[in-house]
Amino acid sequence: MKNELLLIDKATETVIYLGYPLKLTKREFAVFNLIADHKDGISSRELLSAISPNKDIGLGNVSVQVFNINKKAKKIGGRNVIVECRPDGYMLTKDL
Repeated sequence: MKNELLLIDKATETVIYLGYPLKLTKREFAVFNLIADHKDGISSRELLSAISPNKDIGLGNVSVQVFNINKKAKKIGGRNVIVECRPDGYMLTKDL
């Protein structure tokens, strides 16, 4: 995925936001990538199934990953890149 604000390189598992690298862990990248692939949003349960097929982490870990991604993005651009969508999921902010 590429636009003027965001570049996701799946081959190298890197995200460039506003021209700067977002230093994501492997799990954070997996969450970010899945959310980016679902323009209309993806449920927390779908995210959990994808990042932890053995269910070795709980549902609350998804929100922790999103929080960590947004915290890193705020350091670069001053705002969240992932927002909650109803009924129970996440999506990229509309301008990305």
